[in-house]
Amino acid sequence: MNWIILALISTVFFAAAGLLDKFILSTHSFDSKFYIVCQIILQQLFIIPIFLFAGVEFTYPASIFAILLGSFQVIPAICYIRAMQNEEVSRVTALENVYPIFVLLGAAVLLGETLTLKHYIGGLLLTFGA
Repeated sequence: MNWIILALISTVFFAAAGLLDKFILSTHSFDSKFYIVCQIILQQLFIIPIFLFAGVEFTYPASIFAILLGSFQVIPAICYIRAMQNEEVSRVTALENVYPIFVLLGAAVLLGETLTLKHYIGGLLLTFGA
């Protein structure tokens, strides 16, 4: 499947998740830490079929690094949920979606990737859009 289609599908699901997060946090849940723990546990259930059917192969030490780095996603999730409790979903999501700017800068500085004029224009448009 084309990467752009996959990216658009993921964007739709991120939007739906943001709306559901705000709905649940504003009507049913008052403890954001408990909400995050429930989300993490549920996400792990979806990983089990991937391990069973995709034939995942662990390689040392790359797999250990991937697990450790994947756990960093808990930090932005907690911050996002806390922000959603205090502000409108449209504001939080718009600001959260500026992260590609940091990815572009990190790719250039940390990974040594060369950024073209298109990359800079795209980053500028993302900033203005947010």
